[in-house]
Amino acid sequence: MQIKLSRLIMVACCLFFSFSALVAQSNPVTVPDLSGLNVPQAAAILNKTGLKLGTETNVGWTEGTVTPPNTIGSQSVAAGQTVERGTVIDVTIPRNLNAVLIYDDNDITFVNQTGGALDMNSITFSAVEGSPAVFAGSRWFFSFENNDCGQLWSVQRNAPKEQPECSESIYWLALVNDRSVHFWTTTNAVAKFAVLQNGIQRAVCDAAPPGTQDNPYRCAMYLPVATSDSDVTEYLYFVYNTDGLLIRNRADNAWMPLADLTITNTQNISDTIPSLLAATTVDAIYDLNRLAPNQCLHFTAGGSATAPEACDVIATATPANLFWQTGFSFISATDGKSRSCPAAQAGKLTLCILPR
Repeated sequence: MQIKLSRLIMVACCLFFSFSALVAQSNPVTVPDLSGLNVPQAAAILNKTGLKLGTETNVGWTEGTVTPPNTIGSQSVAAGQTVERGTVIDVTIPRNLNAVLIYDDNDITFVNQTGGALDMNSITFSAVEGSPAVFAGSRWFFSFENNDCGQLWSVQRNAPKEQPECSESIYWLALVNDRSVHFWTTTNAVAKFAVLQNGIQRAVCDAAPPGTQDNPYRCAMYLPVATSDSDVTEYLYFVYNTDGLLIRNRADNAWMPLADLTITNTQNISDTIPSLLAATTVDAIYDLNRLAPNQCLHFTAGGSATAPEACDVIATATPANLFWQTGFSFISATDGKSRSCPAAQAGKLTLCILPR
C-alpha cells in the first residue's frame, strides 16, 4: 500500500511540475535570427514576433570583422530558441566608434571624433538607474567640430582639464551646486547613464564611483552624423481622413523618433504622443518614443477602427484632441521651424509628409 501511495505522489508531482512548466510557457514564441540586420530592422522583427528589443551594446568594428559595421553581430538569446512572449532580447553591434566619454567622480569629458561637425542640439545625457539627472549637450555649444570637447564638473574649477584627445576647443561648465545635471557619478546616486541622439539611445555607461580620478572610466559610442549613415528618418508621415489618422514610419531600415514631437491643433491645444495615448494600454514590447520600420500609431474619432492604410499598428487611441480634423502643426526637430498639415476632408485621404 505504501509503494502504491509513493507512486501516486510521484505521479502527482510530475503532473504538477508539467503543469507549472506549461503555465510558465503559456505564450511561447520562437526567437528570430537578427544577424546582419540594423537595430531598427531588428526591433521591427522582434516586435512582430512578440519580443522586445533590449540593451544595445556597441563594440568596435575593425577591418576583417565578419559582421558588417552597424549591423547586429550577436543576440542574448540564440535564434530558434523558444521563449515567453515579451522576453527582452539584447543585441551587440560592431560600430565605427566615433565619440568617447572620459570621466571620474568629479568630471566628465565628451570628445567628438566623428571627423566632422556634430549637432549638439541632438545630444542628451541622462541617468537611467538611480538619480533622474539629465544634461543637454547644447548647454556646452550648439555644434562641435572634430576633436572638440565638452567638459562638466561637479566640483569647483577655474579652468578645463586638459585631455590629449581634445583640440584647443573645450567647452566646460562647473555646475557644483546643480546636482540635477550630475548624470555620470555614483556620488549623485547614479548607477548607469545613457547617451541619446535625437531621442535614440546610443550608449549606456557605468557611473563613476568615488576615487576614480587616477583611473578614469571610458565609454565609447557610435553617433551617425552623415545622412548616408543615419538610422533616423528625415520625415514625419501622416495619412488621415475625418475618421482617423496614422503616424507611420515608411522607412525599411530607420527609426522614426517621436519623443520630441508635440502636436498643436488650430485651437492651440498641444499634446505629446504619450498624452494622446494616455487612455490606451500599449504593449510593453513597443517603444513609443521611436517607431520601427512600418510601425504606426492609429488615432480614431471613435467610429471606424479601420486604419487609412496597411501597416503594423502598435497602438490605437481615441484622444480627446482630434487634432487632424481641424488641422495641426508641430515644431520640426530638424530645423526648429513650425510645420503644418491641413484639416481632414470628408470622404478623402490627406497625406502630409514634412521634415521632422
